[in-house]
Amino acid sequence: MLSPSWPKADQYRHYRPGQVIGAYLPAEDMKIAGVSLGTSFDAVKASLGQPTSEKRDELTYGRPDFIDFNNRWFYGYLRYNSDNIRGIFFEHNGSKVTKIMISDN
Repeated sequence: MLSPSWPKADQYRHYRPGQVIGAYLPAEDMKIAGVSLGTSFDAVKASLGQPTSEKRDELTYGRPDFIDFNNRWFYGYLRYNSDNIRGIFFEHNGSKVTKIMISDN
């Protein structure tokens, strides 16, 4: 059950169309595991290691460290059955990543 203080969707309905919300994130915050949009394949391999396969426009990395009950792929450190998790979850629809979540508990 979510905490009563957890944000509710209806708390985000009072904005006017076109209203600016939040602020731009610095470029250093717009990357995952050292990889940002436009990163070269060589830089991706330097950050994440050698892929298991490589095509002209695609790199495939190895098996995840863990797959959770929602079929999200996890890379990093976790203590099973606890909140001690530090890493990245990739949610997908079977053919592409639909959400990336970072956990640092």
